[in-house]
Amino acid sequence: INGPGYAMVYFAPDHMVHFGEGEAIIQWDMSTARTSTRDWMDVWITPMQGHSQLPLLSWLPDLNGPPPNTVQIELQDIHNSFTVGIFRNFNEQRIRTNHSVGWETFLAPSATRRDTFEIRISRDHIRVGMPDYNFYWIDQPISPPLNFNEGVVQFGHHSYNPKKSCNNNGTCGPNTIHWDNVHIEPAVPFTIIKADRRWTAPNQGAFVNFPEPAPEQGYLRFTAYGTGMQVSFNGGNSWQPAQRVPAATNYTDVFRSYWMPIPAGTTQVRFSGNGIWGDPWHVRDVSIWSEVRPAGPPIVKQSDDRARVNFVDINLDDSVCRVPDEALAGGIVVADGPWSQPAPVASQLSRRVANYHGVFPDADIGG
Repeated sequence: INGPGYAMVYFAPDHMVHFGEGEAIIQWDMSTARTSTRDWMDVWITPMQGHSQLPLLSWLPDLNGPPPNTVQIELQDIHNSFTVGIFRNFNEQRIRTNHSVGWETFLAPSATRRDTFEIRISRDHIRVGMPDYNFYWIDQPISPPLNFNEGVVQFGHHSYNPKKSCNNNGTCGPNTIHWDNVHIEPAVPFTIIKADRRWTAPNQGAFVNFPEPAPEQGYLRFTAYGTGMQVSFNGGNSWQPAQRVPAATNYTDVFRSYWMPIPAGTTQVRFSGNGIWGDPWHVRDVSIWSEVRPAGPPIVKQSDDRARVNFVDINLDDSVCRVPDEALAGGIVVADGPWSQPAPVASQLSRRVANYHGVFPDADIGG
Protein backbone atom coordinates (compact mmCIF):
# COMPACT_ATOMS: atom_id res chain seq x y z
CA ILE A 1 0.00 0.00 0.00
CA ASN A 2 1.06 3.61 -0.50
CA GLY A 3 -0.20 6.34 1.81
CA PRO A 4 1.04 9.76 0.66
CA GLY A 5 -0.65 11.04 3.82
CA TYR A 6 -1.50 8.00 5.93
CA ALA A 7 -2.94 4.62 4.98
CA MET A 8 -3.42 1.30 6.70
CA VAL A 9 -5.06 -2.06 6.14
CA TYR A 10 -6.00 -4.76 8.66
CA PHE A 11 -7.01 -8.37 8.32
CA ALA A 12 -8.50 -10.45 11.13
CA PRO A 13 -8.90 -14.25 11.00
CA ASP A 14 -12.19 -15.65 12.28
CA HIS A 15 -10.48 -17.32 15.24
CA MET A 16 -9.52 -15.64 18.49
CA VAL A 17 -6.36 -16.53 20.37
CA HIS A 18 -7.04 -18.01 23.82
CA PHE A 19 -4.49 -17.81 26.65
CA GLY A 20 -6.70 -18.26 29.71
CA GLU A 21 -5.08 -21.55 30.74
CA GLY A 22 -1.49 -20.73 29.83
CA GLU A 23 0.64 -19.77 26.87
CA ALA A 24 -0.83 -19.33 23.38
CA ILE A 25 1.03 -19.08 20.08
CA ILE A 26 0.48 -16.81 17.09
CA GLN A 27 2.77 -17.58 14.15
CA TRP A 28 2.92 -16.27 10.60
CA ASP A 29 5.34 -16.28 7.68
CA MET A 30 6.26 -12.91 6.22
CA SER A 31 8.66 -11.30 3.76
CA THR A 32 11.46 -9.23 5.30
CA ALA A 33 12.45 -6.77 2.54
CA ARG A 34 11.73 -3.20 3.59
CA THR A 35 12.64 -0.05 1.68
CA SER A 36 11.18 2.64 3.95
CA THR A 37 11.15 3.13 7.71
CA ARG A 38 7.75 4.81 7.30
CA ASP A 39 6.19 1.55 6.11
CA TRP A 40 5.62 -1.09 8.80
CA MET A 41 3.34 -3.78 10.21
CA ASP A 42 1.81 -4.57 13.57
CA VAL A 43 -0.37 -7.10 15.39
CA TRP A 44 -3.16 -6.26 17.84
CA ILE A 45 -4.70 -8.69 20.36
CA THR A 46 -7.93 -7.28 21.77
CA PRO A 47 -11.03 -8.63 23.55
CA MET A 48 -13.88 -8.96 21.08
CA GLN A 49 -16.08 -6.70 23.20
CA GLY A 50 -14.23 -3.39 22.91
CA HIS A 51 -12.04 -4.09 19.91
CA SER A 52 -11.80 -1.57 17.07
CA GLN A 53 -11.78 -2.20 13.34
CA LEU A 54 -9.19 0.55 13.01
CA PRO A 55 -6.87 0.63 16.03
CA LEU A 56 -3.97 3.05 15.88
CA LEU A 57 -1.50 4.62 18.28
CA SER A 58 -2.69 8.07 19.32
CA TRP A 59 0.40 9.95 18.12
CA LEU A 60 -0.19 8.96 14.50
CA PRO A 61 -2.08 11.42 12.26
CA ASP A 62 -5.31 9.50 11.65
CA LEU A 63 -8.24 7.87 13.43
CA ASN A 64 -8.99 7.89 17.16
CA GLY A 65 -6.29 5.91 18.90
CA PRO A 66 -6.18 2.41 20.37
CA PRO A 67 -9.01 0.47 22.02
CA PRO A 68 -9.16 0.64 25.82
CA ASN A 69 -7.65 -2.79 26.53
CA THR A 70 -5.28 -4.36 24.05
CA VAL A 71 -1.79 -5.63 23.28
CA GLN A 72 0.07 -4.19 20.29
CA ILE A 73 3.20 -5.74 18.80
CA GLU A 74 4.75 -3.24 16.38
CA LEU A 75 7.62 -3.26 13.89
CA GLN A 76 9.90 -0.30 14.59
CA ASP A 77 11.02 2.48 12.28
CA ILE A 78 14.84 2.54 12.58
CA HIS A 79 15.67 -1.15 13.01
CA ASN A 80 13.70 -4.17 11.86
CA SER A 81 12.79 -5.01 15.45
CA PHE A 82 9.63 -5.12 17.54
CA THR A 83 8.24 -3.38 20.60
CA VAL A 84 5.18 -4.22 22.68
CA GLY A 85 2.60 -1.90 24.19
CA ILE A 86 0.04 -2.98 26.78
CA PHE A 87 -3.07 -0.81 27.13
CA ARG A 88 -5.28 -0.91 30.22
CA ASN A 89 -8.20 1.50 30.13
CA PHE A 90 -6.25 3.52 27.52
CA ASN A 91 -3.16 3.76 29.77
CA GLU A 92 -0.10 2.52 27.91
CA GLN A 93 2.70 0.41 29.37
CA ARG A 94 5.75 -0.30 27.22
CA ILE A 95 7.53 -3.66 27.57
CA ARG A 96 11.33 -3.73 27.58
CA THR A 97 12.74 -5.02 24.29
CA ASN A 98 16.00 -5.69 22.48
CA HIS A 99 14.98 -3.07 19.92
CA SER A 100 18.51 -2.17 18.74
CA VAL A 101 18.97 -5.51 16.94
CA GLY A 102 17.15 -5.67 13.62
CA TRP A 103 16.52 -8.84 11.65
CA GLU A 104 18.90 -7.53 8.99
CA THR A 105 21.75 -8.37 11.42
CA PHE A 106 21.11 -12.12 11.31
CA LEU A 107 19.35 -12.74 7.96
CA ALA A 108 19.42 -11.45 4.41
CA PRO A 109 16.16 -9.49 3.93
CA SER A 110 14.09 -10.93 1.10
CA ALA A 111 10.93 -9.95 -0.75
CA THR A 112 10.35 -13.53 -1.89
CA ARG A 113 11.32 -15.70 1.08
CA ARG A 114 8.81 -15.98 3.92
CA ASP A 115 10.35 -16.18 7.39
CA THR A 116 8.44 -17.32 10.46
CA PHE A 117 7.55 -14.82 13.18
CA GLU A 118 6.10 -15.83 16.51
CA ILE A 119 4.21 -14.32 19.44
CA ARG A 120 3.90 -16.41 22.59
CA ILE A 121 1.52 -14.82 25.04
CA SER A 122 -0.12 -15.58 28.37
CA ARG A 123 -1.81 -13.23 30.78
CA ASP A 124 1.51 -12.56 32.52
CA HIS A 125 4.22 -13.07 29.89
CA ILE A 126 4.97 -12.25 26.26
CA ARG A 127 7.68 -13.43 23.88
CA VAL A 128 8.15 -12.09 20.33
CA GLY A 129 10.75 -13.27 17.86
CA MET A 130 11.83 -15.52 15.00
CA PRO A 131 12.10 -19.13 16.21
CA ASP A 132 14.00 -20.42 13.16
CA TYR A 133 16.83 -18.02 14.05
CA ASN A 134 16.47 -18.59 17.80
CA PHE A 135 16.15 -14.83 18.28
CA TYR A 136 13.58 -13.00 20.40
CA TRP A 137 13.21 -9.24 20.76
CA ILE A 138 10.90 -9.54 23.73
CA ASP A 139 10.85 -12.18 26.47
CA GLN A 140 9.34 -10.35 29.40
CA PRO A 141 6.71 -10.63 32.13
CA ILE A 142 3.48 -8.67 31.90
CA SER A 143 2.86 -7.01 35.23
CA PRO A 144 0.17 -6.59 36.30
CA PRO A 145 -1.34 -9.46 34.29
CA LEU A 146 -3.68 -8.76 31.40
CA ASN A 147 -7.32 -8.22 32.31
CA PHE A 148 -8.52 -10.51 29.49
CA ASN A 149 -7.69 -14.06 28.43
CA GLU A 150 -8.58 -14.20 24.73
CA GLY A 151 -8.71 -11.75 21.89
CA VAL A 152 -9.34 -10.95 18.26
CA VAL A 153 -6.05 -11.01 16.32
CA GLN A 154 -5.58 -8.18 13.80
CA PHE A 155 -2.61 -7.93 11.45
CA GLY A 156 -1.92 -4.44 10.12
CA HIS A 157 0.16 -2.83 7.37
CA HIS A 158 0.81 0.92 7.71
CA SER A 159 2.08 3.46 5.19
CA TYR A 160 2.89 6.98 6.38
CA ASN A 161 4.27 8.93 3.40
CA PRO A 162 6.96 6.26 2.83
CA LYS A 163 8.99 8.31 0.34
CA LYS A 164 9.64 10.92 3.00
CA SER A 165 12.16 8.73 4.83
CA CYS A 166 14.68 9.42 2.03
CA ASN A 167 13.48 12.96 1.25
CA ASN A 168 11.81 11.71 -1.95
CA ASN A 169 15.16 11.02 -3.62
CA GLY A 170 13.90 7.77 -5.17
CA THR A 171 15.81 5.35 -2.92
CA CYS A 172 12.82 4.47 -0.72
CA GLY A 173 9.12 3.94 -1.18
CA PRO A 174 6.03 1.91 -0.35
CA ASN A 175 6.47 -1.75 0.46
CA THR A 176 4.63 -4.95 -0.31
CA ILE A 177 4.30 -7.34 2.63
CA HIS A 178 3.84 -10.98 1.67
CA TRP A 179 2.06 -13.08 4.30
CA ASP A 180 1.45 -16.80 4.60
CA ASN A 181 0.64 -19.58 7.08
CA VAL A 182 -1.05 -17.66 9.89
CA HIS A 183 -1.33 -20.07 12.81
CA ILE A 184 -3.17 -19.56 16.12
CA GLU A 185 -3.08 -22.08 18.97
CA PRO A 186 -5.23 -22.45 21.03
CA ALA A 187 -7.85 -20.86 18.79
CA VAL A 188 -11.51 -20.08 19.46
CA PRO A 189 -13.63 -19.87 16.27
CA PHE A 190 -16.34 -17.30 15.83
CA THR A 191 -18.76 -16.35 13.06
CA ILE A 192 -18.17 -13.58 10.52
CA ILE A 193 -20.90 -12.79 7.97
CA LYS A 194 -19.76 -10.28 5.36
CA ALA A 195 -22.19 -7.82 3.75
CA ASP A 196 -22.93 -8.01 0.03
CA ARG A 197 -21.03 -4.80 -0.74
CA ARG A 198 -17.92 -3.11 0.56
CA TRP A 199 -19.51 0.28 1.21
CA THR A 200 -22.71 2.26 1.06
CA ALA A 201 -23.69 5.95 1.15
CA PRO A 202 -26.81 8.10 0.54
CA ASN A 203 -26.43 7.81 -3.23
CA GLN A 204 -25.74 4.06 -3.07
CA GLY A 205 -28.97 2.90 -1.46
CA ALA A 206 -27.85 3.44 2.14
CA PHE A 207 -28.22 -0.25 3.02
CA VAL A 208 -26.41 -3.58 2.92
CA ASN A 209 -27.68 -7.15 2.71
CA PHE A 210 -26.26 -10.28 4.30
CA PRO A 211 -26.18 -13.73 2.67
CA GLU A 212 -27.50 -15.38 5.83
CA PRO A 213 -29.46 -14.22 8.88
CA ALA A 214 -27.71 -12.77 11.89
CA PRO A 215 -27.12 -15.49 14.49
CA GLU A 216 -27.92 -15.28 18.18
CA GLN A 217 -25.61 -12.97 20.13
CA GLY A 218 -24.63 -11.22 16.91
CA TYR A 219 -23.02 -7.80 16.63
CA LEU A 220 -23.08 -5.35 13.74
CA ARG A 221 -19.53 -4.18 12.94
CA PHE A 222 -18.71 -1.32 10.57
CA THR A 223 -16.84 1.94 10.16
CA ALA A 224 -18.39 5.24 9.15
CA TYR A 225 -17.36 8.73 8.07
CA GLY A 226 -20.02 11.12 9.30
CA THR A 227 -21.88 12.18 12.41
CA GLY A 228 -25.22 11.21 13.93
CA MET A 229 -25.04 7.72 12.41
CA GLN A 230 -28.22 5.67 12.80
CA VAL A 231 -29.18 2.12 11.82
CA SER A 232 -32.45 0.37 11.07
CA PHE A 233 -32.92 -3.39 11.29
CA ASN A 234 -36.52 -3.42 9.99
CA GLY A 235 -36.41 -1.73 6.61
CA GLY A 236 -36.47 1.83 7.94
CA ASN A 237 -39.61 1.49 10.08
CA SER A 238 -37.63 2.44 13.16
CA TRP A 239 -34.14 3.80 13.78
CA GLN A 240 -31.62 3.76 16.60
CA PRO A 241 -28.29 5.50 17.19
CA ALA A 242 -25.27 3.52 16.06
CA GLN A 243 -22.97 2.64 18.96
CA ARG A 244 -19.36 3.67 18.58
CA VAL A 245 -16.48 1.62 19.92
CA PRO A 246 -14.83 3.31 22.92
CA ALA A 247 -11.79 5.22 21.70
CA ALA A 248 -9.05 7.38 23.17
CA THR A 249 -10.19 10.43 21.16
CA ASN A 250 -13.29 11.47 19.24
CA TYR A 251 -12.25 13.19 16.03
CA THR A 252 -15.24 13.31 13.70
CA ASP A 253 -13.46 13.93 10.37
CA VAL A 254 -12.08 10.38 10.18
CA PHE A 255 -13.61 6.95 9.87
CA ARG A 256 -14.84 5.72 13.26
CA SER A 257 -15.54 2.16 14.41
CA TYR A 258 -19.03 0.96 15.40
CA TRP A 259 -20.12 -2.18 17.24
CA MET A 260 -23.64 -2.91 18.47
CA PRO A 261 -26.06 -5.83 18.98
CA ILE A 262 -28.06 -6.90 15.95
CA PRO A 263 -31.35 -8.82 16.26
CA ALA A 264 -31.13 -12.51 15.37
CA GLY A 265 -32.54 -13.17 11.91
CA THR A 266 -31.63 -9.76 10.46
CA THR A 267 -30.60 -9.90 6.79
CA GLN A 268 -30.58 -6.20 5.90
CA VAL A 269 -29.33 -3.07 7.67
CA ARG A 270 -30.13 0.49 6.61
CA PHE A 271 -28.02 3.50 7.54
CA SER A 272 -28.51 7.24 7.86
CA GLY A 273 -26.35 10.08 9.12
CA ASN A 274 -24.92 13.52 8.50
CA GLY A 275 -22.05 14.40 6.22
CA ILE A 276 -18.95 16.40 7.16
CA TRP A 277 -17.53 19.48 5.45
CA GLY A 278 -19.77 19.03 2.43
CA ASP A 279 -18.95 15.33 1.99
CA PRO A 280 -21.79 12.81 2.39
CA TRP A 281 -21.72 10.26 5.17
CA HIS A 282 -20.18 6.97 4.19
CA VAL A 283 -20.29 3.45 5.69
CA ARG A 284 -17.90 0.64 4.79
CA ASP A 285 -16.66 -2.81 5.79
CA VAL A 286 -19.96 -3.97 7.28
CA SER A 287 -20.19 -7.42 8.81
CA ILE A 288 -21.89 -9.41 11.54
CA TRP A 289 -19.74 -11.02 14.19
CA SER A 290 -20.89 -13.55 16.76
CA GLU A 291 -19.12 -15.71 19.30
CA VAL A 292 -21.65 -18.42 18.50
CA ARG A 293 -19.63 -21.02 16.63
CA PRO A 294 -20.29 -21.14 12.88
CA ALA A 295 -22.46 -23.92 11.53
CA GLY A 296 -21.25 -26.50 9.07
CA PRO A 297 -17.80 -28.03 8.70
CA PRO A 298 -15.04 -26.27 10.64
CA ILE A 299 -12.45 -24.08 8.99
CA VAL A 300 -9.30 -25.93 7.95
CA LYS A 301 -7.51 -26.74 11.20
CA GLN A 302 -4.76 -29.04 12.40
CA SER A 303 -6.44 -29.95 15.68
CA ASP A 304 -9.54 -29.07 17.66
CA ASP A 305 -7.92 -25.98 19.12
CA ARG A 306 -5.47 -24.91 16.44
CA ALA A 307 -6.37 -22.83 13.38
CA ARG A 308 -4.57 -21.93 10.18
CA VAL A 309 -5.52 -19.21 7.73
CA ASN A 310 -4.97 -20.19 4.10
CA PHE A 311 -4.33 -17.35 1.68
CA VAL A 312 -5.69 -16.85 -1.83
CA ASP A 313 -4.73 -14.51 -4.65
CA ILE A 314 -6.50 -11.17 -4.71
CA ASN A 315 -7.01 -8.41 -7.23
CA LEU A 316 -5.68 -4.95 -6.43
CA ASP A 317 -6.95 -3.17 -9.54
CA ASP A 318 -7.62 0.51 -8.82
CA SER A 319 -5.93 0.12 -5.43
CA VAL A 320 -8.86 -1.91 -4.12
CA CYS A 321 -8.38 -4.89 -1.82
CA ARG A 322 -10.92 -7.38 -3.18
CA VAL A 323 -11.35 -11.11 -2.77
CA PRO A 324 -12.50 -12.91 -5.93
CA ASP A 325 -16.10 -14.02 -5.42
CA GLU A 326 -15.28 -17.58 -6.36
CA ALA A 327 -12.66 -17.71 -3.63
CA LEU A 328 -15.26 -17.14 -0.95
CA ALA A 329 -18.14 -19.12 -2.40
CA GLY A 330 -16.96 -22.47 -1.10
CA GLY A 331 -15.51 -21.41 2.22
CA ILE A 332 -11.81 -21.75 2.87
CA VAL A 333 -9.53 -21.96 -0.14
CA VAL A 334 -6.27 -23.83 0.30
CA ALA A 335 -3.30 -22.43 -1.57
CA ASP A 336 -0.46 -24.80 -2.42
CA GLY A 337 2.17 -22.16 -1.79
CA PRO A 338 2.62 -18.56 -0.70
CA TRP A 339 0.45 -16.17 -2.65
CA SER A 340 2.23 -13.38 -4.45
CA GLN A 341 -0.11 -10.40 -4.50
CA PRO A 342 0.64 -7.15 -2.64
CA ALA A 343 -1.80 -7.57 0.26
CA PRO A 344 -3.20 -10.39 2.43
CA VAL A 345 -6.63 -11.91 2.18
CA ALA A 346 -8.23 -15.18 3.27
CA SER A 347 -11.66 -16.74 3.33
CA GLN A 348 -13.82 -15.17 6.02
CA LEU A 349 -11.18 -12.47 6.40
CA SER A 350 -12.01 -9.04 7.75
CA ARG A 351 -10.41 -6.26 5.68
CA ARG A 352 -10.17 -2.71 6.92
CA VAL A 353 -8.56 0.35 5.34
CA ALA A 354 -8.16 3.83 6.79
CA ASN A 355 -7.12 7.00 5.02
CA TYR A 356 -5.49 10.19 6.17
CA HIS A 357 -8.06 12.91 6.99
CA GLY A 358 -10.85 10.38 6.41
CA VAL A 359 -11.26 11.44 2.78
CA PHE A 360 -12.26 8.98 0.11
CA PRO A 361 -9.56 7.39 -2.10
CA ASP A 362 -9.77 8.07 -5.80
CA ALA A 363 -11.13 4.80 -7.08
CA ASP A 364 -12.71 2.86 -4.23
CA ILE A 365 -14.66 5.49 -2.30
CA GLY A 366 -13.17 4.32 0.95
CA GLY A 367 -10.54 1.71 0.15
